Amino acid sequence: MTALHRRDVVVGGGIAASLAGIARAGSMATTPISPSNFDLAPPDGLPQPSEILRRIHLSGSAEQRLTSRQVSARCPASTRPPVDSRSLRPVEGHSFASFGLDGRPLAYGLRFICDPRQRNRFEVAGVPLVARQFAYSVNHINWLPSFGEPLCTSYCPRFDYLSGSAYPEAKRHQLVPMVLGQRYFTGCQSQDICEADAAGPVCFDVNALHPEEARGHYLVTIWSWS
Repeated sequence: MTALHRRDVVVGGGIAASLAGIARAGSMATTPISPSNFDLAPPDGLPQPSEILRRIHLSGSAEQRLTSRQVSARCPASTRPPVDSRSLRPVEGHSFASFGLDGRPLAYGLRFICDPRQRNRFEVAGVPLVARQFAYSVNHINWLPSFGEPLCTSYCPRFDYLSGSAYPEAKRHQLVPMVLGQRYFTGCQSQDICEADAAGPVCFDVNALHPEEARGHYLVTIWSWS
């Protein structure tokens, strides 16, 4: 199976204004969409995930513009992940859009429903999403680390560290984005941009000593990638 490799920048996020900028930049970086392309749209009226994947990939001049805007931005710190023998759970992306007051899409994204018990590897049409950089936001966080512990409803619910965990540089029960085999990313922002040295499958995990005891879910939206 061939992975979807792309070279360089991603940007995205949570506020409507920045999402609108990404949507405009992404449209300039790709071939204009003709009306016939919307024949691919599922019943909810959004384009298919594979079409959104194409739209939110940034390259060329759009990539350069967005890179220059991020020069002074503070990205999550990263560190090389330890060897983890746990299996990867493939998670298929779903079409998603953020809408403005006029009812038109501000930006398209791919949404992934993650299981806190496993490492979640993002896929589109059965093919892993392989990127060096990606922009994400996380919401609908609702998971329980184990019986008797408080419910986690935020990206980084605690500020202490967890000795002996798979991600020692991350906070206890923090959600952990990663480029598999390259870097995992720390920080407490539920929306951010992650950048690794080289491309790899985009994954998310939780920082817990016994993730197999966890229950619940969280939703990740990828807004752009390369």
